Amino acid sequence: MIKKLPQISEKILKEVGNKKVFLLVSGGVDSTVLFVLLNRVLGSEKVLGLHIDTGMMRLNESKQIMDFLQKEGINNLQICNASEEFLAALQGIIEPEQKRNIIGEVFLKVANREMQRLALNAEEWMLAQGTIYPDTVESGTAKSALVKTHHNRVQGILDLQEKGMLLEPLASLYKDEVRILGEELCIPRELVWRHPFPGPGLGVRVLCSDGKLMKSVGIKNNARTYVQPLLIEEDLPWEDLEKRSVDNRAAWLVGCIANKFEVVEQYCTKETLDTLRFFDDMCLSFLNENNLYNEIWQMPVVLLPLKTAGKPCIVMRPVNSVDAMTANFTKIDQNLLKNKLWPKLKEAGLGALFYDVTNKPPATIEWE
Repeated sequence: MIKKLPQISEKILKEVGNKKVFLLVSGGVDSTVLFVLLNRVLGSEKVLGLHIDTGMMRLNESKQIMDFLQKEGINNLQICNASEEFLAALQGIIEPEQKRNIIGEVFLKVANREMQRLALNAEEWMLAQGTIYPDTVESGTAKSALVKTHHNRVQGILDLQEKGMLLEPLASLYKDEVRILGEELCIPRELVWRHPFPGPGLGVRVLCSDGKLMKSVGIKNNARTYVQPLLIEEDLPWEDLEKRSVDNRAAWLVGCIANKFEVVEQYCTKETLDTLRFFDDMCLSFLNENNLYNEIWQMPVVLLPLKTAGKPCIVMRPVNSVDAMTANFTKIDQNLLKNKLWPKLKEAGLGALFYDVTNKPPATIEWE
């Protein structure tokens, strides 16, 4: 195990100097590890955390974040509910890149407003982020093409970086290294090994459409693609399903209440987010009930702009990865999916359950 704590601590002390640090705590593993790290290295009197509730969090997530940190004895975290502002900015938006940029810019706008409310002098404070290496690569660099813009790489953030007002101590680390760092800090395992959760939250898991097409983001020749996914209705072994997804994202139909599907108009609204929150929580409960959670690296659940018999459709996207640069879809027992999970979802009002059978590449881990 390579211990990163001494080098990163030294880097933080050197870059911060006499300033204080304001950290946006999304609630994901990266920002949580960084928040604990900054408190340990700088002391709570020099650190202030802000969790912005975007309205795109998972079920009860904001409360769980506060509970986790309070157990750690960390009480310098404030919560700001800006959900109405985020959803208003996303009204009618379909294109994933535009959604990500809007979320990132509103995030920065709210953070700046909160800094002013808290009377944080820009000459005394720095902004910190839990950015990790894959975030910077996928957002495009001199040596790599744009795959998707991460919320922590929008123009406002890049401007702060240029001015030396941005602190990103984890920016050279992969996800597994961040987890190791969390263990070095003695953060509870259930916190450090939670599934990764995107900064834009469920906002990139409500697949938006104008009602004409359904598209998802992918990767080809190290560049971004944005094309229609392949939906597979045949019951086939995992190996055969995987062959169908060599060039494009593909999803297998686990179960449905009707055989006719229609693409519908769908946007990122409170109603669609609440629908996704409900079924996302059921899918995560299924993993825990069947001792699968710790065997899976991450499992996005996506609300598709599809309906069958008037009911919503979702896709599960369980993957295994080490560094998020590549990933393989996880092969959960098909009988378990069809005979245990699907009946519960069907009873709860779901129209169809799909299962993403695509590796990364050609598909990104998230659908947007």
